[in-house]
Amino acid sequence: MQDPADQANSPTLDASAMPHADQFSETSRRGPYTFPPADRIRKKSEYAAVFSNSRKVVDRYFVCYLVTQEQQGSKMGLAVSRKVGKAVTRNRVKRYLREFFRTHRPLMTAPCHFVIVARPAAAALSYAECVRAMKRLLQRGGVLDG
Repeated sequence: MQDPADQANSPTLDASAMPHADQFSETSRRGPYTFPPADRIRKKSEYAAVFSNSRKVVDRYFVCYLVTQEQQGSKMGLAVSRKVGKAVTRNRVKRYLREFFRTHRPLMTAPCHFVIVARPAAAALSYAECVRAMKRLLQRGGVLDG
């Protein structure tokens, strides 16, 4: 244990002494491409609302349930079952889908809630193929531009 006099003379890490401390502030790290918890469908009741009131768009890799929600903004939920693969594969598919939503949300024409259900064929997709499949799916659903 240090003596209080020694603690006063010991060097401490001060953020203002760092040359680029302002780059790491909370506001500079966040931008238009974030995916905070408020933009995720997380509760069972939210999933049930989307499944019961939605229109369904089907693809070889994904099934998308869409509900337009003007006042609540866009939210996304995921359902990736064990039929898709083991945990590593399921987590990779979910990562790809979250990244797609995060980067393509500004291109969405109308705010909506949607749940994406991955099919077993989605396990073999690369990120670029996943983006192409999701773009096609959401364009057919009338939610995504170009």
